[in-house]
Amino acid sequence: MVPRDITKMLTDILQIADTKSLLELVRNIELKGVAAGESQEAHGVQELNVVVEAVQLLLDLHGEPQRRYHCTCLLQDYIWEKLNTGHWKEVKREWRDLYALISLIRISCVVELRLKFTTLCRDKTRYSGKRKRTSDHNNVIGPGSEPNNLASNPGDSIDLESGDQCQSETEPSIRKELAKIVPATEPKFEQDPNPGPGPDHEPYLAQGSGLTISMEKDDIELIEELVRIADMGLLLGAPIHNNAQERIAEILTEFLAQDLCSLPSKISFKNEKEFTLEKVAIHLPEPCKPFRPVPDCLEPSIEEFVADFMVPGHPVVLTDWPAMSEARRWGPTRLVALAGPRTVPVELGRNYTHAHWTQKLMTVREFAEKYLVDDPSEVGYLAQHQLLDQVPQLGDDVCIPDYCYTGEDEDVDINVWIGPGGTVSPLHTDPKHNLLCQVSGTKYVVLYPVNESKNLYPHSSPLLFNTSQVDLQEPNLDLYPGFSNTQGYHTLLRPGEMLYIPPGVWHFVTSLSTSFSVSFWWK
Repeated sequence: MVPRDITKMLTDILQIADTKSLLELVRNIELKGVAAGESQEAHGVQELNVVVEAVQLLLDLHGEPQRRYHCTCLLQDYIWEKLNTGHWKEVKREWRDLYALISLIRISCVVELRLKFTTLCRDKTRYSGKRKRTSDHNNVIGPGSEPNNLASNPGDSIDLESGDQCQSETEPSIRKELAKIVPATEPKFEQDPNPGPGPDHEPYLAQGSGLTISMEKDDIELIEELVRIADMGLLLGAPIHNNAQERIAEILTEFLAQDLCSLPSKISFKNEKEFTLEKVAIHLPEPCKPFRPVPDCLEPSIEEFVADFMVPGHPVVLTDWPAMSEARRWGPTRLVALAGPRTVPVELGRNYTHAHWTQKLMTVREFAEKYLVDDPSEVGYLAQHQLLDQVPQLGDDVCIPDYCYTGEDEDVDINVWIGPGGTVSPLHTDPKHNLLCQVSGTKYVVLYPVNESKNLYPHSSPLLFNTSQVDLQEPNLDLYPGFSNTQGYHTLLRPGEMLYIPPGVWHFVTSLSTSFSVSFWWK
């Protein structure tokens, strides 16, 4: 348990962010030259250079954290657009590095402001000549801020002692530099897509624009927003500065865990004994062949696993994975305790092939309170996310099976799959060996061998080429007549069990109850 000394903690955060060393990092960003005539690529490099120059300018400045914060918001808005233009793998690594760099600058600006305000309040209780402040209500960033905020006008700064406004000599040069790439001068707002009554449905800031800096929120909200900024640097940026964002988020999350409140009592796990294969199985229409059971095996040796299953490409249920001790067993409470304020992408909708499917960024706590409950209003799925990389403390709970080290190298991709009953991953295939391990809850899985691919009608779209057009829950044999000739296999996956899915094997997965799973992929 860390001491309740927020000033010391924020001072430590400031040392991790260390903008002086960041200046050397941004100078070392290498921009690749382009051949003559490649005007579009040359323009992209020119844009990168302009952003690099702007970041260098911000790092060279001393003082005025509120103005630097506003400029970082503008820059991240611009880079956000670059990161979301085209396919992710085609995004230049330099844009991700810059996004991560700017997230650290934003964190340092907010911490500087918070520490500056604390120092002023030691001898004064007056703010702006109007109201008294207490140690529980200090500088913070947050949505729905009061109009009197430090970033509301990039041309003004606020003297925290007197409330007087002053002009900065550096303002014209900052604005001139940033105007080359970002014409906007105010943070951008968008409306909640699901508006409703009450304070929880105020307008929120568009992703990347950052939040205005206000004196009207408490320190808990400040810390939560610092975690969000660090997480966005991790999710959209790249690991830099000795994993500074990860270290910052970990320190702040541990601090917040001391204020953990209990989750709603309606979160619960169903009795796993009620699920049987006969009761939950998908029944295909005639003349489709009925599913056969997936074979299981208890503790095969490495040699047996490779010879009997891996080499011939045969799926198998392995019944010997240690699904964590009860003290470390994953459930909503432990998840929120270790990762509550962390930002994650959550899938919303029936499945990723559905027209109304979408993704939304939210904190783990918000996800747990809204979706890991009995009878949620909609299905939310934290799917195929490398949460263990984002929150290493959760990784300490997981033991990588030895079978994962039977490939060409020792690199193992670890993803988590967390959601309520009713989540669906449609029939699809993956290029790597896969061990799907169940921690809590039960899943129903259907498999088809590689040689059935033609009769499963893969999508022609490059984005869905590994996904079947056949809706396994409601197959249309008029559109896909060859599907009736396929032979599939099915199984239940319970806590402590692992399902080996060879490369290219088609699989459909649905959760029967609130479910926590981990998948290990290797070549």
